Amino acid sequence: MRWHLHSSPEFHSGLAQGLVQSLSLRFPLGPQRRRRLSAALRAGAVAAAFACLLATAPAASARSVAGEYTPAATLTTEAPVVFSETATAPADTPLITPPPVAPVPVTEPAAAPAPDPRQVAIATAIEAAISRIGSPYSYGSAGPWAFDCSGFTRWVYQQAGIVLDHFSGAQWAETIHIPLDQLQPGDLVFNWGFGGGAPDHVGLYVGDGMMIHAPNSGGSVRYDSIWWWSGASVAAGRLP
Repeated sequence: MRWHLHSSPEFHSGLAQGLVQSLSLRFPLGPQRRRRLSAALRAGAVAAAFACLLATAPAASARSVAGEYTPAATLTTEAPVVFSETATAPADTPLITPPPVAPVPVTEPAAAPAPDPRQVAIATAIEAAISRIGSPYSYGSAGPWAFDCSGFTRWVYQQAGIVLDHFSGAQWAETIHIPLDQLQPGDLVFNWGFGGGAPDHVGLYVGDGMMIHAPNSGGSVRYDSIWWWSGASVAAGRLP
């Protein structure tokens, strides 16, 4: 048996009027009481009509394929509900392409500057001179185990590939003459102890006012001040 809820206000108003007449037959009512009771029942009928409208509205939206109404609470769907974990962008949504990354230029390490050939020669000559400290003085000798003064300076520079004459006067002529306050390691120091003319002695300057030289008969290669020879004149020359 199917029950239908009537949502027509006229139906509920007529129902209220019928109730008033039935009560009047059973219970004698005066005109004033009858009007009050009729108004109250009509108001309740209107409220009941709206309640029926509200109750039937959801069910009306659930119409079946056959055209009949199905209670909203009993609606089911046979298709399973699948929740996707990955949201799919609409087909017309443009893809955002990241801008290209410019390659980082690889900087080659700067090449070390080429050594100064002159400084290399000077360092080689000084190392050679130090290696012969203690070798005996021998007049006319030019190494490698005994030396006179010009033979010693000739030998140390020969280790650096530079050839000097074996004579202090000739070495003075082969150098650029410089003031003593401009002396640098590798320069030659000359002494005049017996008057003018060609220098009488030569040694290798190594810095701090010192030189390495083969001093004289009975001596050996050693460090000395450039002023080692008392009363002698001192001058300096630099290899070109």
